[in-house]
Amino acid sequence: MTPLVGYIGRMRKLFAAAPDRRIGRNACLPIADLGMAAFAVMFLLYPSFLSAQKHPESRQGRSNARTLLGIERIACDNHMRDMLDGIPPEHFDRMFQYVINDLDGSGATSTFCGGSTDGC
Repeated sequence: MTPLVGYIGRMRKLFAAAPDRRIGRNACLPIADLGMAAFAVMFLLYPSFLSAQKHPESRQGRSNARTLLGIERIACDNHMRDMLDGIPPEHFDRMFQYVINDLDGSGATSTFCGGSTDGC
């Protein structure tokens, strides 16, 4: 497994463990899909939420959001904001720390730290 695949899997699990305020029929999309769809807009360099929703899959048959991130359907931007805005930013601190530790452990951060391998 490549590091990127591992990071994406961890990110999906982190979104799945996020507080979900929805009840009843409002919860038709998993909170992990909503989070990954918001992440996809930045990660896949879509110019907007709308372009992510309407991204044509016809050229290759599947979109990168589906293939790389496992997203079946991207919700509208208002719904994503409503559902994700309540998640405290601290919920994602451990993901950031995991990636930094992983990069530091592999020596990848030494380029950014003046050649030092003991952290910046």
